[in-house]
Amino acid sequence: MDTKLAQLKPDLRHYGFNHPNGVQPDGSDHGYERWVTIPDDLEVREPFVKKHFTGGLYAAHMIPMGNFEEWGWLTEWVEHHEEYEPNWGDPDCMYGSKEEHLNYINQYHLSNEEIDKVVQLDLLLPIKSKLNR
Repeated sequence: MDTKLAQLKPDLRHYGFNHPNGVQPDGSDHGYERWVTIPDDLEVREPFVKKHFTGGLYAAHMIPMGNFEEWGWLTEWVEHHEEYEPNWGDPDCMYGSKEEHLNYINQYHLSNEEIDKVVQLDLLLPIKSKLNR
């Protein structure tokens, strides 16, 4: 089914996160779950699943593709912040953290080699205020 999503949703946003997170008991590596924003009335067929994301408050840090070690920097920054602290979620889904693939709508058609040269990601770490406890 070709939905022509790029024309239906030119402001499409693309998120991803490790799921499951880390090496599995069977020895396999993690998976990567991807979410894209779609129009509310768009029909979604298997194997795809429509989900509703309620959002939240996130600390954001932009990286070029591949600089995933900067997750450590962002986590440390949040853990030592005066006003905010991590708001960790499901450990099997990167504790609620996400990666937003920036400008995906203009890049999804590129080859993997081309994408790796231009992709930027926002690392999004869930946070909550220390002041409103």
